[in-house]
Amino acid sequence: MFSPQCQQYRESTSVLENQPAGTFVLQVHAVDADEGSNGRVTYGFMHKDSTVPAFSIHPDTGVIVTARKFDRERQREYAVTVTATDRAADPLIGICQLNILILDQNDNSPKFENIRYECK
Repeated sequence: MFSPQCQQYRESTSVLENQPAGTFVLQVHAVDADEGSNGRVTYGFMHKDSTVPAFSIHPDTGVIVTARKFDRERQREYAVTVTATDRAADPLIGICQLNILILDQNDNSPKFENIRYECK
């Protein structure tokens, strides 16, 4: 029996802050050399955020989308571990490590450094 193998064990990508939930981030892909259901792979996350999930993954396609809007000023980066599990009686698991950067969008108004200025 073979365990699923991710095409890219470590991968980095980015998403622009303030995008709506459901914005495409990345598609992971794993292959399993077994035949039949033992060779079919389902995807998930190793650890899920217990408060508000940052991303969701389609279990059959491996497509990862945002689960909410992001604010780069609050968090700039997410480390995500994706599991690729075969459908054997005793399932085997492959791991994909993702680094997702949140890109800045010019969403803050300019501010004066001083309250008063003098003209000379």
